Amino acid sequence: MSLGFGDNSAFDRSYGPGALVGLPSTLTRRNYCMTAPVTEDAELGFWSPEALDSLLHNHPDLCQQLLVILGEKMAENYALEEASLRKSKVND
Repeated sequence: MSLGFGDNSAFDRSYGPGALVGLPSTLTRRNYCMTAPVTEDAELGFWSPEALDSLLHNHPDLCQQLLVILGEKMAENYALEEASLRKSKVND
């Protein structure tokens, strides 16, 4: 599966088996602003915000793992943003 804004931006990325996408949108209950075309045969699942809330309530040990995943996504996005800014300064 690839994930992007539809304009081949620096933020586009590809994911393999077992990938978790859309987590921030599920947690914040906001619309997902990226497109996610499936590039190979895949089996996809969907968790509603309510189902995720219930899972975390019943298994609070998963909250720590969820924070790690979100932290990694934030760090990845920050690195991509920094690289994009450096690239645009070089091109100016």
